[in-house]
Amino acid sequence: MQYRRVPVGNLTVDRIVRHRKIIGYKPGGIANFCRTLVKLVEPNTITPVAKIGDDKYVKHVERPLKKLHVDESYILKVESAESRLYEINVTDPQRPKIQRKQNAEELMSTPPKDITPILPQTAILFYQSFATVFETPYLDLTLKTIEEAYRLGVPVGLDNNIRQASVEKLKAMSNVTQKVYNKLDFLKVNEGEAKIILNPNIDEPIEKISLQENELSRVANGIASSYDVKTVAITMGERGSFILTRDEELRFKAVEPENFVNSLGAGDLWCAGYCMKYSRKLSEWEAGFLATVLGSLATEGTYAYPSHLTKKRIRGRIRNTSGLYDIDASQFLKKLKLL
Repeated sequence: MQYRRVPVGNLTVDRIVRHRKIIGYKPGGIANFCRTLVKLVEPNTITPVAKIGDDKYVKHVERPLKKLHVDESYILKVESAESRLYEINVTDPQRPKIQRKQNAEELMSTPPKDITPILPQTAILFYQSFATVFETPYLDLTLKTIEEAYRLGVPVGLDNNIRQASVEKLKAMSNVTQKVYNKLDFLKVNEGEAKIILNPNIDEPIEKISLQENELSRVANGIASSYDVKTVAITMGERGSFILTRDEELRFKAVEPENFVNSLGAGDLWCAGYCMKYSRKLSEWEAGFLATVLGSLATEGTYAYPSHLTKKRIRGRIRNTSGLYDIDASQFLKKLKLL
């Protein structure tokens, strides 16, 4: 029985600062994804794969995870290692500033636990970022895992989530990315990533690149055909998203947030929503709609860790916006088991 949802990524510690004063700590990385999924599926079916440090900061990850009641059996605590610590300055909440404070080199160089034994029970294997797959010293282990998942027919998703510093890595590893991308059930990219994947010679900074409306289909089809990806999703923030499958092209307008704060964590929540396609047998349109709703809700909180996200708010936003997407809210909520 395929029931596990297996997100793979980093578990970080986010130190929240306002006016040079520490106001709290939040777990980051795939904790955002897990925090969202527990509102949609049974917590013990979520099996995050990650590593945590063994210093004074790790409690800010361990305690919140305990409260989520997810399956922690594949979280590896690396003895004597630093936690991956980031500082998020929210003095201006609409323009948060993020700075890495601990590189956690020992933690990052340690291989995660081998998850191939649980792949037969996995409904979706999801990788948080390009770095999670490619920028590690244990790339061979990751490739082996993805290949085994592909062999077993387990859907594999990747949020490319690339930073400017990784662009050269992407260009240099085209032969390896080909091996991974063509085994993906879905690849999520933003506008800049989409163009750079298709044309690695672009010199413009990734965050400055945008796609015109009439480019979406051509770029998505170019990625799909070049890398044999089943589904390509291009997200564009307030402009919504575009999803290309082997059978259809779908365009989603963004759901207007009730109170925009910032976009921290919006990509994580978008992916959590889309991954429900594999847990609740959603259609492509329904999965894209749920991803759109959750991505919008993410922008209404100050921090990436979506503590403001509740089942009640999810239900309410679905009911309030479903008509715009030609979805029957009651039937959809029943399908999600949120009634």
